[in-house]
This record gives sequence, C-alpha cells and structure tokens, in this order.
Amino acid sequence: MKLLATSLLTALAACASLPDGALTGTGVIQSVEEVPSRVVPRSRSPGQRDSPNRSTSHRWEKAYALTIRMDDGRTQELIEETRFAQGDRVEVTAGGRVVKR
Repeated sequence: MKLLATSLLTALAACASLPDGALTGTGVIQSVEEVPSRVVPRSRSPGQRDSPNRSTSHRWEKAYALTIRMDDGRTQELIEETRFAQGDRVEVTAGGRVVKR
C-alpha cells in the first residue's frame, strides 16, 4: 500500500513539473516577447450590458516567452506570466517556475 501511495504522489508531482525537455538550473534571460496567454471574462456589475464600444466580453491576459541561456551554454524558451527583462539572472526550478536571482 505504501508503494502505491508513493507511486501516486510521484505521478502527481510530475504533472506540476517542467515541460518535456526543459532544463532546471540558473541562466540569463536573452530575450522577452509578449504573447497572449488565455482569455478571461471581463468583470461586470450585475445587470450591466456590454457597451457598443466593446467588441467582446473577454480579454487576453499577458504571458511572456522567455529565451534563457542556461549556465551550461544550452538555450531554452519557456512561457511565464511574470515579466522579466533581458539580462535578468534567473533560476528555473524543478516545479516549473522561473524566479529572479
């Protein structure tokens, strides 16, 4: 039973990890490009109608395609919702996060 529980936890942890082929470790942001991330509903008051000037009741949230040159010389691109600047030193964690160092 313990083995089954351990296997399930390992499988769940893998779901929250990096995309296939992504590298963990530290590196430097080489470029940042804004890309559309997802569509979210606009907030409205109850009973409020869309104005004629609005073409949709949804908006795009922003995400950023980061090109990162890792310390070992390899380069990778990851999508992150947090904005970084070219030249920022970052760490890519095993959990799939990019954090400034």
